[in-house]
Amino acid sequence: MANRTVDTDTPEFRERQAREVHANYAAFQKLLPGVLEEHRGKYAVMRDKKIVGFFRTMDEAGPFARAKFADGHYSVQIVTDEPIDFGIFSRAPVKR
Repeated sequence: MANRTVDTDTPEFRERQAREVHANYAAFQKLLPGVLEEHRGKYAVMRDKKIVGFFRTMDEAGPFARAKFADGHYSVQIVTDEPIDFGIFSRAPVKR
């Protein structure tokens, strides 16, 4: 896949990205019991409700995902069964 610039500042991009993230998160929750023991603490790159790779750090996962999915439609989940507090972002309103 050739590298290309993606305009991420469009309503269409943001809507598709939101759908991808929500679908991936729901799929991740179902997949979690099967990957937790072997991959706890790693970062899972997801696309189309599938895990495409595990990485030790976000610094490894992010560049892989950006290179593989130039359209920007992917998500990264940390493999954990512990709730994660995102601080103020946990309570941030969602723009619609």
